[in-house]
Amino acid sequence: MRQKIINEIEPIINGMGFMLVELKFGRSRKQQHISIIIYRPESVGVNDCAALSKNLKPRLELIEGLDKLRLEVSSPGLKRVIKSRNEYKIFKGRGVHIFLNDGHSQCGGIITDIKGETLLLDKDGQITGIKFDDIRKARLDYTEEVSE
Repeated sequence: MRQKIINEIEPIINGMGFMLVELKFGRSRKQQHISIIIYRPESVGVNDCAALSKNLKPRLELIEGLDKLRLEVSSPGLKRVIKSRNEYKIFKGRGVHIFLNDGHSQCGGIITDIKGETLLLDKDGQITGIKFDDIRKARLDYTEEVSE
């Protein structure tokens, strides 16, 4: 069902100038819940989330099997934990803080690109490559975007 929902709503999300970061789908006894996280480089505000919700809800209600639907649309937030490789592409140009697998090392910078199995970061004009296998955890960090 999750993939079917994505296939139905992603064109609407993209058409309104946003990217789908994450979709969670769950059911309880009384209702079904869809939580969507959207992003665009210029920012995502409350009015953007409300407009997208207004446009998505009628489309979602047409999907067979979705009854008593609760829809939540939000932005990724300032310190979102990056959950997939695709998110590095989505957040290209944003600051990130990375915790490495050795348990002690950390680094940060601006996401510039992905080359094969390597994430490229710009830290003060110096490009550094980090293998995805070496990353334990990463989160957005707007402080990496501010030069001192």
